[in-house]
Amino acid sequence: MRSIVIALLAAAQFVAAQSPVLHRVSPLGIPAGQTTEVKLLGERLDEITDVWCSAADVRIETTNGPRLLMTTPKDAVGLVALRVATTNGVSDFAILMIDDLASALEGGTNRAVADAQRAHFGAAVDAITDELAFDFYSFDAKKGDTVSIDVVASRIGSKLDPVLRVLDARKQELAFCEDASGAARDCRVQFRPPATGEYLLEVRDIAYGGGPEHFYRLRLGKFGFATCTFPVVAAPGTDVAVLGPTNERLKSVAARGRYADVGGGLVMVRTAELTQSFEREPNDALQKALSVEIPAAVNGRFEKPEDRDWFRFRAGKDERLVFLTKSRSAGSPCDVFLELRDAEGRSITESNPVGAQDTALTNKFTSAGDYFLVARELAGRGAADFAYQIEVRKFEPTFTLVVDEVKFEAKNGAEFSVPISCARYDFNEKIALEFPGLPDGYKFENATIEEKKTNTTVKIKVPADAAPGTLLAFSVVGSAKHKQVAATTMAALRRDRPLLLQPPPELDGVVVLGVTGADPAPRPRRRRT
Repeated sequence: MRSIVIALLAAAQFVAAQSPVLHRVSPLGIPAGQTTEVKLLGERLDEITDVWCSAADVRIETTNGPRLLMTTPKDAVGLVALRVATTNGVSDFAILMIDDLASALEGGTNRAVADAQRAHFGAAVDAITDELAFDFYSFDAKKGDTVSIDVVASRIGSKLDPVLRVLDARKQELAFCEDASGAARDCRVQFRPPATGEYLLEVRDIAYGGGPEHFYRLRLGKFGFATCTFPVVAAPGTDVAVLGPTNERLKSVAARGRYADVGGGLVMVRTAELTQSFEREPNDALQKALSVEIPAAVNGRFEKPEDRDWFRFRAGKDERLVFLTKSRSAGSPCDVFLELRDAEGRSITESNPVGAQDTALTNKFTSAGDYFLVARELAGRGAADFAYQIEVRKFEPTFTLVVDEVKFEAKNGAEFSVPISCARYDFNEKIALEFPGLPDGYKFENATIEEKKTNTTVKIKVPADAAPGTLLAFSVVGSAKHKQVAATTMAALRRDRPLLLQPPPELDGVVVLGVTGADPAPRPRRRRT
């Protein structure tokens, strides 16, 4: 009997020490320039002690129960990630939108056409789909109007892989979407009603899945579908064109390194100090190649299927050049394939496709002369918003750092370990590690990567007087020989959220620590593959 009581007490202590779980928030979108109450949905969220937000200019106040008061700036727009902490640990992140469309909640009884929920033009509905179910909505539209429908799901971390159909009053299909270019796995449709009257929307999961983690935000109105900018990365303050899946350019915005609202469509405007070069069509053959000076950022678009863009450059004997592409990481839906050719047009080497992400190519040229860089879309696709940028620069010895975890928990006075790996590129120096964001009082052991070594595990001791329930966000920076390199966490983000195809770039490099008042529950071991 005593052993049973001890086992029950141990089980109760284990449950009590478990971290909070944050599945999603409600509403899924909040307006700019206002204070909105946001409900947190998950488990063990009743005693929140701290909140982290990816947008530093959003003010957050905690209230009684799992609710927050979020105040957004007037010009805010885009995606925001949230984590919450209790004395037992820290949650994974949930994503919400700062959106100019008003929010309504799904009634949950719209599983048949006859019970379709009313949707209003210029507003959004936050919903959850059930397993084996269809969600129906009705709305009014005038003949010839432009109607935009946006189902936001995977872009905000939902498991839903949506399918969207637009039906007329006789249930005849007028439009269909399964995956929209530039919207991850989500659906976006623009159509012109053939007559004034009532229309229907049908939303379901492609595999007929459902449940609390199959949530979505249905946006209805007249707005553009912004995909990316051109150039995809620009110097701060310069004007960039906003591209969508049609040939129409939506508008121009200033590059400020944050999201921009383009008539109801959201686009991230990325910035960097670069010397820009732009393709000029036709440049689809050796004789028509555009000459570029190195270093440079070469910008182009694959506007038609099987498009090839040729660029001419000069390299010295034994010179090593690096070619880095940006497309997927900047919101563009294309995958860039690179090939180097000699002065006669013969192939020298080519990039190695790595899936739906950016790629790189490095080459050492055996003789001085003119060479060609040929860029094409990996699958031969083409569209107005298939924009890319290729940074071309001389190779310099350097290194990169990777942190393979984005969340840690430790009791005050205890230690936690941060494994850090290093890839070296002709760089063998000792690397000193720093942890911006962790306050004074934290002690570090093994905070260096020794010469020629490619990894270390840093032990960090939490001060004994650190308050349980504190949530700290920090980064990892390596310094050596006047070089400073910030560690990336993108691989960990993709591993932890495999359905979030392109995690928001502002999450890359952010590591969080939750200070607990008790020993955290042990983590399940990962199965090695």
